[in-house]
Amino acid sequence: ARWAAPSGGPLNAAANQPASSAAIAAVGGVPYAAWREPDGTNNEIRVSRLVPAGWEAVGAARVPSSPVNNDSLGDARSAAIADVNGVPFVAWTEFDGTNTEVRVARPSADGQGWDRVGQASPASSPINASPSRNAGAADVANVNGVPYVTWAEDDGTNTQVRVARLRADGVAWERVGEGADANGPVNRVNGRNAFEPTIAAINGVPYVAWAEADAKKVTQIRVARLNAAGNGWQPVGETRDPARPINNTKTTSARAPHIVNWNNRPAVVWVEDVAGGARRVHAAIMSTAGTGWESLDGGRGLNANPRRPATAPSAAVIAGQLWATWAESDGTNREVRAARATAPGGRWQQMAPGASPVNASATRNADAPDITDVTGMPYVAWTEDAGAATQVRAARMEPDFTRLSASAVEERVNLSATLRTFSMPYQVGFQISGGGIARETRPGAVSGDPATATAVASALRSGVGYQWRPFVVAGAGGLVAAGPSQAITTTSVARLVLSTPGAKKGRTWRFRAGRLMGIRVRTNLRGRLTVVVAGRGVVRRVTRLARAGNTPVRIRLPRRVGVYRVTVTVKASGGRTATVRGRLTMVPARRW
Repeated sequence: ARWAAPSGGPLNAAANQPASSAAIAAVGGVPYAAWREPDGTNNEIRVSRLVPAGWEAVGAARVPSSPVNNDSLGDARSAAIADVNGVPFVAWTEFDGTNTEVRVARPSADGQGWDRVGQASPASSPINASPSRNAGAADVANVNGVPYVTWAEDDGTNTQVRVARLRADGVAWERVGEGADANGPVNRVNGRNAFEPTIAAINGVPYVAWAEADAKKVTQIRVARLNAAGNGWQPVGETRDPARPINNTKTTSARAPHIVNWNNRPAVVWVEDVAGGARRVHAAIMSTAGTGWESLDGGRGLNANPRRPATAPSAAVIAGQLWATWAESDGTNREVRAARATAPGGRWQQMAPGASPVNASATRNADAPDITDVTGMPYVAWTEDAGAATQVRAARMEPDFTRLSASAVEERVNLSATLRTFSMPYQVGFQISGGGIARETRPGAVSGDPATATAVASALRSGVGYQWRPFVVAGAGGLVAAGPSQAITTTSVARLVLSTPGAKKGRTWRFRAGRLMGIRVRTNLRGRLTVVVAGRGVVRRVTRLARAGNTPVRIRLPRRVGVYRVTVTVKASGGRTATVRGRLTMVPARRW
């Protein structure tokens, strides 16, 4: 398997502008990417989705120059995106000339623009705790069908992590869990700086992970959940070690956590300082009893090279496995990396290892990758230096098709593909076209590595050349990752030949009335055989499968003597039909 761009080129609205803050999410089974990009005056939030023809802008028809921002002159600072009931919700922060406000938008009903969410009261500051304080690092998640947003906000002394959700009437936002402490609802300690929060739903409850300075100014990764009463935030996994619940090392600072739901337990990835100036990506999961955190990397970290510095990671659960992605220096530039853990406590596997497994260019710096699951296929979005600008890029992990084979008969082709999968349960099908038709087989999941997929394309035309190729489902809406195309020609149709050996002159039989009639039918092709004896108000019919060669047929004859009509018909594939008509004379048993 390998990382491949689903569509050539960057996602930027303008390829020569320096984009940043790339985020990606599956919305209704389709990958959506959000990022910020300058327009020459200020930074704009932009969103694109992947369709079979490539990436297309979302909601940019109404105001192409500023499709999402609250104000076309506002300066957007970050971008996050989530699927809420099949609709993309984008959260970002935007400078309004006085301070930075948290904003959320969703596509308009006609798809031509973006509607600001929950801004009926007040529109100037719909989410911030204070309309005059700066907010940053917004993240958004779907919790029981309701959009929740988290952010860090300056209170004049330090930064506080806060959470809000869209009110039931949809016209405003309400802050969550501030009944117990409105001044510092999420922070472990109110008087200390907290930053870079992320949010996820676990068993229908919002969980937030963030970084917070301790008394020695060492930033610790912390997690909290909304308590049962809904009026405060409860620390998670701090019973065993309240001072350092998650960090790999108590005395080294950690940053950029990302929280996900893995088998109904919170799992977190983050980046942490190590001696010598490097940074390592680490991962942990809450213990089964919820009293502490278990390391998922044995303290070794996830880095491809533990001596090289890594940047902020992202995590996702894909096909039941925990995946992480980050950017890591190779000594020359930063490369996007990805790894997965197949089970808690297991070793991490570098996904498509190598010198430059994901980057569009092996010699350019990549930053801040984000990963998501799109119908079982991993997708990553990141920003990458392109010399004149920084571009948003996206890639997905596609299988390698190592062997393709096909065999053809008259109207049927047997197809087979062997692929390297990294044991991913890809949905594999086949496309075939030619002779005025274009169709595909129903995709089915494969297993193992290598894996083999087979299918039969039937009801084709004989003696016609076809093009065929395997494909992997890469999302909803017809998104596929196709393999190489192959050619095959069905064999020409043979003429159907039918005879009835044993009959007098091949057409006449003589039998005793009321007995079983036994005849032989000879054909050169398989088909459906029907024998009908009719006459004197009586009809006898037998239908069965005829094989190539002789096929015996027995039929109970009428009891009345006389002459009857006999019709023998064979129908083979491709609409081929052959019929023999004859005569049957019935004589009394005593005269036979």
